[in-house]
Amino acid sequence: MELNCSELGKFFSQILTQKAQFDQALKVESVDQAEELSQELKASIERLSVELVWPFSEFSHKTLKEQYESQVQILVQNGILERLPSGERYITGIDDEKYFLPTLGQIIRQIMSRPELKDKISQGFTKLQVTPFALSLPELADAVAQTLLDHHKAGKLFAAKRNQDDPKEQLTQLKLPNDCETNPGHSPLSMWEGYTNDKVMGSGGLVYFPKRFDPKKHQGKTKQQLLSEKSTFPGFLVTLTEPSSEMQPNIILGNRIRMNPKKYLQDLQSQPKYQHERGITPEEWLVRFLVHLEQTDQVIDVMKSSAPDGGNRCYHLGAYFVSGNASVSEVLFDGLNNRVFLKWGHTEPIDWHSETYRVVGV
Repeated sequence: MELNCSELGKFFSQILTQKAQFDQALKVESVDQAEELSQELKASIERLSVELVWPFSEFSHKTLKEQYESQVQILVQNGILERLPSGERYITGIDDEKYFLPTLGQIIRQIMSRPELKDKISQGFTKLQVTPFALSLPELADAVAQTLLDHHKAGKLFAAKRNQDDPKEQLTQLKLPNDCETNPGHSPLSMWEGYTNDKVMGSGGLVYFPKRFDPKKHQGKTKQQLLSEKSTFPGFLVTLTEPSSEMQPNIILGNRIRMNPKKYLQDLQSQPKYQHERGITPEEWLVRFLVHLEQTDQVIDVMKSSAPDGGNRCYHLGAYFVSGNASVSEVLFDGLNNRVFLKWGHTEPIDWHSETYRVVGV
């Protein structure tokens, strides 16, 4: 990013002011104030450094910051992120361990240390998502269900627009079942029991990031196994994804065609241009759904009928059930019953309603 002289002057003036305040705090031995000013000074210097060397013209540092802050606010207001007295945000994982929210600075440093991300950003992966992966799926699903209910009560629940930038496109209002709070069969979100059994929560039925859809040779790992391994952002999945809210088969984005999941899986293993990409997990879909709902009052992936234009359901190719039907995770917002259904789907979807989102890990 190129800064003009006026903008550079403002940055340096702010840094010099903070440095003077820090020196004064040290002079009068105000330790707490000095520590606070020290952190602010470091943040300002880091922010200037980023602005000077940020290499992504298609994805500004300002946009990244706005996306991060908006998502953190949504996770906080929905009770997903907890807070220590020191101010640090964290989640409590399925293993009862605390996992701290990645800071914006950590994410920026990681993005800038990955030169291969420049190509992916130029291809259209310009939306940051921070997913609290270590949480149990039922806990995350409950937060989404409550948010759906809140929007329903406020009369602010709509199907997602096909084009968010089209002011002429009319919104279609959705209403949850009248007894959604009292009848479990009509709750805002229905989750297949396979997600919540002991094997899934522990070490059995659901594995993540499989290399192939084979019950014995999948090479995926359980959530517990992933949490026990060293990672860049422990307990969180930080990704870049495409900015469109709805899956649109055969829509060209970044000079590439968004394809159905079966074809995408094949190309992931054979086409260099899809390197570093993967399908999403159910946790990532739930956060994507939640963030879009809170930002726009709209729900994604509404399927109203089996007609060609009836909508899409999303297959989570980053999650695989190795027991039972040997299936992938699947989700949709049922436009007839107006409920989210988190269930299972066949590993080789072939109809026009089958789609998935692509993401790139940071």
